[in-house]
Amino acid sequence: QARKLQNGRRVKRNLSTGAASWTRFEVTWDQVKSELRRLARTEGFYLGPSSGANIWAARRLATKLGSRKVVCIIAPDSGHYYPDAYES
Repeated sequence: QARKLQNGRRVKRNLSTGAASWTRFEVTWDQVKSELRRLARTEGFYLGPSSGANIWAARRLATKLGSRKVVCIIAPDSGHYYPDAYES
């Protein structure tokens, strides 16, 4: 099944994975800050809190789904405007 986007292109809905694409996780500010610092230290990514929360949840979802599944997320913000997220 396809749906029309504003620019006129069509994309297929990715509903074949079932409820996993709608899984929700509760994440605390401390978990987000910890994830942001880990991403900066190990991957060189300087991201903002929304990205940190997305990646934190994606890592939990990937663990839940197992190694034969792919989890894709969007990192919507940069750490440029959130220096306090990197403070201890």
